[in-house]
Amino acid sequence: SDASGGDNSAPANPRRMRTPGLVPLSREHHYALVFCRTVLRGCARPADPEWVARWTENARRYYKLDLVAHFQAEDEVLFPLCRQIGLDSLADALCADHRALRDEFLALSSSGAAGVPAGASPDRPPIDRAIHVLQALAGHLEAHIRQEERTLFEAVDRLLATPEHEARVTPLQLAIEARLGRAECARHPELIGERPASESCLPADPAADPPSAPLTDPTPPFG
Repeated sequence: SDASGGDNSAPANPRRMRTPGLVPLSREHHYALVFCRTVLRGCARPADPEWVARWTENARRYYKLDLVAHFQAEDEVLFPLCRQIGLDSLADALCADHRALRDEFLALSSSGAAGVPAGASPDRPPIDRAIHVLQALAGHLEAHIRQEERTLFEAVDRLLATPEHEARVTPLQLAIEARLGRAECARHPELIGERPASESCLPADPAADPPSAPLTDPTPPFG
């Protein structure tokens, strides 16, 4: 069964403290949101072929250098745990969404001249197609992250706080940190935003003290 619905057996999480094993994932989600908002803000500007080429390449590199390991940690560690504690449907849906996101990032490798990716309407000029592809990719990744944080992670926090599942907390933390470290700073800040690298670090528990959303988004990134 799926415990993501109206299960009231687990205590509330009023301070939104993340289970320790989820903290590195939440930190990496913050960095990914910085990437998404940078891309979305850039796509809203007048078309700039140099910017599009640079951020198409940044997106390819960010996927290869950061998101591959992040997706694998969730697919191979977190989602199997979720299925063991009754969050089957959420884990399955998010795992399927990882596959869709992988396809979108890998499609960027089929770029044309000056880094312009294929994939949108052939009736559009190449620069418009490229902007459309980047915008859709960033919007999809942002929505995926917010679903994980607001739905899956909240459910995992509640369930792992119960006596039935509390023994799973430390093994989850060790397994995630073995793959990602503590993720206290972005591994490749130059690929995610147009801010100084010094701003690509987070406090100890990003869910307990959510940082302001990147760029112009007025809402907290996970709120």
